[in-house]
Amino acid sequence: MEGVGLFGQKIILTAEPKIVQAVLATKFKDFETGARRRGQFGALLGYSIFTSDGDFWAHSRALFRPVFSRESINDLEETERASRILMDVLPMDGNCTERVDLMPYFYRFTLDTATAFLFGETTDSQLAAAGRLGGAEKSGVTSMAADQEFADAFTVAQEWVINRLRVQQLYWLLWSPRWAKAVATVRNFVNQYVKIALEQDIDPKQAESGDGDKYNILHELVKDTRDPIELRDQILALLAAGRDTTAVLLSWTFMHLSQNPTIFQSLRSQILQDFGTSSTSKITFSQLKSCRQIQWVLNETLRVNPVVPVNNRVAVRNTVLPVGGGEDSTKPLAVRKGQMINFVPYQIQRRKDLWGEDADVWRPDRWDGKKIDWSFVPFSGGPRICLGQQYAITEASFLVVRMLQEFDDIEWLGKPGKVKKGLGLTMFPAEGVPVRLRKASL
Repeated sequence: MEGVGLFGQKIILTAEPKIVQAVLATKFKDFETGARRRGQFGALLGYSIFTSDGDFWAHSRALFRPVFSRESINDLEETERASRILMDVLPMDGNCTERVDLMPYFYRFTLDTATAFLFGETTDSQLAAAGRLGGAEKSGVTSMAADQEFADAFTVAQEWVINRLRVQQLYWLLWSPRWAKAVATVRNFVNQYVKIALEQDIDPKQAESGDGDKYNILHELVKDTRDPIELRDQILALLAAGRDTTAVLLSWTFMHLSQNPTIFQSLRSQILQDFGTSSTSKITFSQLKSCRQIQWVLNETLRVNPVVPVNNRVAVRNTVLPVGGGEDSTKPLAVRKGQMINFVPYQIQRRKDLWGEDADVWRPDRWDGKKIDWSFVPFSGGPRICLGQQYAITEASFLVVRMLQEFDDIEWLGKPGKVKKGLGLTMFPAEGVPVRLRKASL
């Protein structure tokens, strides 16, 4: 359907998989993210892989692709450490946790794993927030994470971006000292790591051989450019995605599991069968990927609660979409250069004609035998499909396994009924994930 934006601009709003496939894949060269998106998101993320098109985007994509190779994803040492710390710092009352909102723990978990992946060292924000880091152990960056300065600033900066998105082409009018301070804090967080990386003399042969310090993405980028602004923007874009995407996926997943005890117990039984009862047993990428029930649970969560519920592209030339025209929308649809296409994964993935009459219901077993197609696009698709998709799924799967090995019951303590949704750079449970977990007796 066609809608009208500010100043009468015509926008195509769609929940049609064939149109999404054309825009993201078969007619990829006819569309780009556009200058407006660069302006709206660039206030926080700068000029990076997420805010660029053309040659710069293609170069960035090629640069990052090896980073998310299976070999890198299979290195689960930091994920293991962060998982253990998360479970250790949960406040206990006997053999159960106290009433606890899991969402902040998930955000700190993903911040710690993301910084380890990006910088080669973790902020240890989980330990610091629990008061388990001594002053001598805290670097300036770790202290910032521990004091919630970065997390709070990032939330405020996201608020700015969302407000800029809402006012469409008038985004440049929105500014405030509070938002500017938040962006400065977030950028300074990354700048500290960039400064350290640029001051280090990295031997390319050493980096390629795997000797020396633990691999990190920033060192790889420094071999490509020594521009501190470009380094900051690229790393910040990856940090935003690495922190928020997986944390939100975990939040929705445990919300659903806590509200569906039968599914929780079924999943736990399968996990104990596949991975054992000990939460110290070794877990591999292959094991996680082959556990169908975990994949079903995560896919169903991404279907019902896509991390990015709406997305868009702009036509760079006059073009034609395969459907959407005519009275019944089955004819080809002409699109003018400069016209925006808004597509809505949240709506696509809840269409009853595509997913059944229970499309609004979280039911993981619907994925038994189901093949993924263009009616399921939580990570976008085509040439710009999320590079970190497998990284996010693997990390989330790992923590699900460890949590269900450690705890044998979960109780939802939030309000009954539909859960309110919040919208930042991602869609999240607006009132958190308040639960009580019971330690396993095995």
